[in-house]
Amino acid sequence: MKMTFQIDPERQLMLLKKAGMSAPFVLLDEAGEEIGYFTHNWRAFSRFDVQIHYRGEQIAALNGGIGALEFKVIDKESHQQSLFVRTGGVPTEAMELFSNGADIIDLDPAMSEQRRLLALGSLVALYTYYQIRR
Repeated sequence: MKMTFQIDPERQLMLLKKAGMSAPFVLLDEAGEEIGYFTHNWRAFSRFDVQIHYRGEQIAALNGGIGALEFKVIDKESHQQSLFVRTGGVPTEAMELFSNGADIIDLDPAMSEQRRLLALGSLVALYTYYQIRR
C-alpha cells in the first residue's frame, strides 16, 4: 500500500507499507529515496512500542498503551521527548482551542526539520496501520 501526503506545502512524501504485520512502514522523499522507516514490536501487544529509524540507525522509540490517552516519541540519542500526543481527555485550559475534539500534538520546535519530519511521520504510520487493521 502506498500513501502520499504533505507535511509542508513544498514537500510531498510517500509512506509505503508492504504486506505482512512485521513489515516496516517506509517513508520516501519526492525522489523515492528512503528517509526513514517505522517498525512495530509485536511482543508488546498491549502497548505501542514503535522503533523509528533513519538511514538504518534507530533514532527514537514511540511508546504508549493501546488503550492509553497519550503516547510520546523519545529521541534515542538525547533520550529527550521529541513528540507528545494526547488523544481525547484534553485539559480544560485547551478546550477553547480544541473545541471540535481535536487531539493535542506537542512537537519540540527546536528540533531539526528532519527530526520533526520523522516524528510526524511516525503518527502517519500509526494512523495508517490502524486504518488498515479496520
